Amino acid sequence: MGRGEKSLFFHLFVKKKKKKKKEPEGKGARIFLSQEQIKINKYIGAMDSYASTALVIWGSTGKRLQFTRQDLQMPESVKERPNHHFFEKQWDSVAGFWMNRVLKEAALQQMTVQDIVQCIVSDIERRWEQRKKEKSLYKKRKRLLDSSNITAAGAPSPHVLITNIVSLEAYRQLVAEDSLQQFVTAVLEKVEEVAKEKVAHHAILVDDDDKSDTESPAKDKVKEKQGEDGDGTGPGKAKKRARHEEGDSVSFDDHVAFVCTFSSEAKAARVVSELHGSTFDSRAVLCRFYAL
Repeated sequence: MGRGEKSLFFHLFVKKKKKKKKEPEGKGARIFLSQEQIKINKYIGAMDSYASTALVIWGSTGKRLQFTRQDLQMPESVKERPNHHFFEKQWDSVAGFWMNRVLKEAALQQMTVQDIVQCIVSDIERRWEQRKKEKSLYKKRKRLLDSSNITAAGAPSPHVLITNIVSLEAYRQLVAEDSLQQFVTAVLEKVEEVAKEKVAHHAILVDDDDKSDTESPAKDKVKEKQGEDGDGTGPGKAKKRARHEEGDSVSFDDHVAFVCTFSSEAKAARVVSELHGSTFDSRAVLCRFYAL
C-alpha cells in the first residue's frame, strides 16, 4: 500500500477522538461552595449594601463622608419664613457642625441627607427661640433696674425675696424629717442656675403664726403684687395669671420665704425676671426685690 493509499485508509476507517466540551463558566455551571465561602459572600454583599446607604464609609485615608456641603442646602420653605435672614446667617456654621457629628457618631450615619438637613433646621429653630427668650429677658431686666419707674417687683436691690416655693405644712414636715437641708440645697441650686453665680448669702423667713391667711401682712402684700407682673407689664397678663391661679390645685402659701443676696442689682434683676412665674415642685414661684 502506497503512501497515498495509507492516508486514504486512515481517514476512512480510523475515527478521530472527539475532544470533550468544556462546561460553560457562569450560568449553568455547577459551582460548589463551602458554608464558610457562602458566609463570606453574604458579608461582602451586606457591606456593599451598607456602603451604598451609609453617610460615612472607610477609605484609604480613614472615614470619609459620602455627601458634600453642597448637598446640605437650605430648603426653599425656610427661605419663605419671616426670620429667614437668621437662618441664612446660621446655616453654614450649623451645617458644618452637623457634618462633623455625622463623621463621629455612628447613630447618625444611617440617616439620609434630608434627615441631616432637617436636623440643621431644628437646631437653628432652637437657637432662634433661645435668642428671642434672651432678648425678652434683657428688656425685663432693663425695666426692673429703672429706678425712675418702680414696678411691682420693688425698687432695685441686690436682695431677692422668693415666696410660695413651699407650703408651711410641707416646711414643718421637712424639719420633722430632718431633710430641710436637702430642700434648701435644691432651691439654691435653682436660683444659682438662673443667676449664673453663687448666692452670697441666704436666709429663710418663716411666719409660723396660727392666724388666718387674710390676717397675714405678707399675704396682703403678695395680693397687691398679683395685680401686676413682676416686670410691670400691666393688668392684661395679671388677669390671665389670676385666672390660672384660681384653677390651680396647689394653694398659695407665703408663710415660708427665701431671701437671697447677690453681688449686684443686675444679678438680682436677672433672678427676678427669670424666676418670677416659673414653677418649682409644682408651685408657681413669686419673686421680687427685697430691702433688708
